Amino acid sequence: MTIAEMLAQLGSQIGLALKLDHQGTCRLIFDGEISVDIEAVAGVADQAYLHTMVGVVPAGVGEEFYELLLSANLFGRGTGGAILSVDPQRREVILHRTLQLGSMSYPDVTAAMEAFITQTRAWTHQLRSGSTRAAKGLTAPDATFLKI
Repeated sequence: MTIAEMLAQLGSQIGLALKLDHQGTCRLIFDGEISVDIEAVAGVADQAYLHTMVGVVPAGVGEEFYELLLSANLFGRGTGGAILSVDPQRREVILHRTLQLGSMSYPDVTAAMEAFITQTRAWTHQLRSGSTRAAKGLTAPDATFLKI
């Protein structure tokens, strides 16, 4: 599947003509509050980025804040397979994920997008609350993935 095919199917499902703009991006807004950008990867038709801003880095933040973000990234267990990062210019916390569309069916794509939106909601709420403590279900549990 290419990004154009994915957007055509998604647009058909929701009743909108979706396409990439001149910058290679299509912005979707869910429930009037969650903005997700679908971005083409330059020169790669079967790959796309999903990304959104989930919060801002608070002034005077300490290492506890960055530890929260990094621990959630561990094996993607606190992000649903997406990645949290910080835009140092804007001081924004960004959640992003790469979709390998060539190996995905349309139901796979919609499942990945739904999971991404769920994580976006959770992290937006977490960061707006001002808490740098790990929220239940957002970070990796204290367990190894292999027990012998």
